Amino acid sequence: MVLLGYFFLTLAFAASPATSEEPTLHTQRQGTTSASSLLAKPIRLILSDLDGTLVGKNGVLHPNNVEAFRLARSLGIQVAMATGRPRTSVLELLGERNLEKMEFSGNPGIYLNGAYVLGPSGEVLRDSPLAASTLKHVLNVVEEEGLLDRAVGVTEGPLIFFKDESSSLHSRVHKVHVEGEPAAVAVVRHRLEAKLGDSVGFAQSHPRAFEVLEPGMNKGEALRLLCAALGIHPDEVLALGNARNDLPMFEVAGTAVAVGDGYDIAKEAADFVTVPSTQGALMEVLQYIKARNLSPNSDATETA
Repeated sequence: MVLLGYFFLTLAFAASPATSEEPTLHTQRQGTTSASSLLAKPIRLILSDLDGTLVGKNGVLHPNNVEAFRLARSLGIQVAMATGRPRTSVLELLGERNLEKMEFSGNPGIYLNGAYVLGPSGEVLRDSPLAASTLKHVLNVVEEEGLLDRAVGVTEGPLIFFKDESSSLHSRVHKVHVEGEPAAVAVVRHRLEAKLGDSVGFAQSHPRAFEVLEPGMNKGEALRLLCAALGIHPDEVLALGNARNDLPMFEVAGTAVAVGDGYDIAKEAADFVTVPSTQGALMEVLQYIKARNLSPNSDATETA
């Protein structure tokens, strides 16, 4: 397995946009037969996960998702990222050409699974690196379990490879990302939970990797912080994701949507399930919102 494959993902591109004449979201909540009882307020902000959501699980950024940013603006909806990646990695992955088409700067945004949050003008709303003592305890356990060569420190700067003796433990590390076989990863996490208790937080998107952060650092709490800065209510937010680490923002957002090829735990927690990430899920969601007049600019006529 390649260490931190999702950080080094090479973006591929679909050949041409697909069209969807009748966008649909499948209701997940039992007893709910329509969007009206869930989408009680116009959607003003869409918070989208990146890997496996905006960028498909096949590594492809669907052209429809690039065009979706223009449609969102016409509807009066802001699209922001809520991702485990640092902002610098997001911008590098999307690429200059797409960023220009999307008119996307990365602000506002939730990064590093909520440990780093930026406001609409790029102002830092949260910057919460791990305490030095916590980092030391985490690395001791990881090393004892033989996974130090599969652990990196993630910041808004370069990745810190702890196996490299030249890496400084005094660097500001927002989270420690640990990879390995599922059984080994589970052992490390269990030991850390037993040793550090509530003094740390965890984020996990799949069985082969997890991350250690300061307590309370998650996409849900970051969503609350961002809403306060933007002057909107969480009920006016639609969260789009695919994995376990998206559940905190699913709980806080007024509407939670999982991509069709996401993990079962995300689909079960969502209000709706849309098309797979490989089919332009963001555009599908926006077309659904537009067709049902669920945006601030419900009379917008511009099409993507």
